[in-house]
Amino acid sequence: MTLPNVAPGDSHVSAHNDERSAINAIRELTDPTFVSTLSDLFVNSRSGVVNPGAMAMYRSALTSGAAKIVTIGDSITEGTSASNFTATWPSRLQKRLRVMTASPGGAGYIASTPTTGAVVPALPLTRVGTTVMGGWGLGGRTTQLHDPAHHVTYSPQMCDRIRVWYGMTDVFGGSLRVLIDDVDQGVLLSSNAASNSDGHYWDSPILTLGNHVVKVVANNAFIGIIDGVEFFNGDTPETGVKVYNAGHYGYTAENFLTTNANMHWEHVSALDPDLAIIFVGANDIYTNTTPAAFLTSVDAMIVKIPTTCSVLLIGGYLRGEYGSDAAKQAEWTEMQEGLKARATGRVGYLDLAPHWPTLNASGSTDAGLMVDRVHPSDSGMD
Repeated sequence: MTLPNVAPGDSHVSAHNDERSAINAIRELTDPTFVSTLSDLFVNSRSGVVNPGAMAMYRSALTSGAAKIVTIGDSITEGTSASNFTATWPSRLQKRLRVMTASPGGAGYIASTPTTGAVVPALPLTRVGTTVMGGWGLGGRTTQLHDPAHHVTYSPQMCDRIRVWYGMTDVFGGSLRVLIDDVDQGVLLSSNAASNSDGHYWDSPILTLGNHVVKVVANNAFIGIIDGVEFFNGDTPETGVKVYNAGHYGYTAENFLTTNANMHWEHVSALDPDLAIIFVGANDIYTNTTPAAFLTSVDAMIVKIPTTCSVLLIGGYLRGEYGSDAAKQAEWTEMQEGLKARATGRVGYLDLAPHWPTLNASGSTDAGLMVDRVHPSDSGMD
């Protein structure tokens, strides 16, 4: 497989990945207990992707040193069970790809809120405002600030510039102020519009490299919508390798297709990504969604992704509680075969199951990759 490695010809990167892939291949052949981890599979595996030519747009971008990847999924992607937000597999993937391509970069995109009530890693911020789920923001996660006392304040992040992402509403839209190290930046980000929309942003001027505190504050008693803040360090909005986490705890494929989710897709389009990784299914089978309905939703998700973007569908592992359920196993197989059949044109498919241990009913494994029957541990995310 050529995904997600850069295109052949980059000797520095190819040599690094060939070495890692060779080591993994040898271990897979000689050690039956060896399993790859999530980020390791996305970076280093050279076999298993169906229709690898679909990744041409992504490989070209990664080779140029300016690649944007958006990861769309459920709690496995958002990071349930990870010890902190940098331990999630999208964050690990970003770090590995930057090392692989010798690309600088800051913390990247940090959403203004986790999913309400989800057991997910704490984000490096404090928040006073109304958390809104299923609306604006990547993965349908955003915060509405509608009182001058409301704010989202990020803990110090090493950066030399920032980008604030925000949305607009047609109902009592207000505005936001941005403070960096308690200095008001003199801008008002308007969330007032004739219709709901998302994917708007404000770029700061160049900052002196250092740990900066970013605070986004409501300017008045109307609604200001902050999706998140992106932190840069040596990279720019146009350069570097970036992985955006658009996961949402509890989401099925259908949840990404509600009317409210339209703003999520507007934000995805505004990113102008080179690769979209779709990793859904664990909640679909849990909620008894039929394979046909699941695949119809996946088709609709693919249509919403910009046509200039490669798409990678992930075939996941079956939840641990269904290990002895023949009916659920048959449904899961039908879902995965359906995903595989969609690997054509700009769409590829990667099946994780062959690289993952069979889960016990509790989700435990001898490899220590899981914390429960669904969610990987830090070791499984790595």
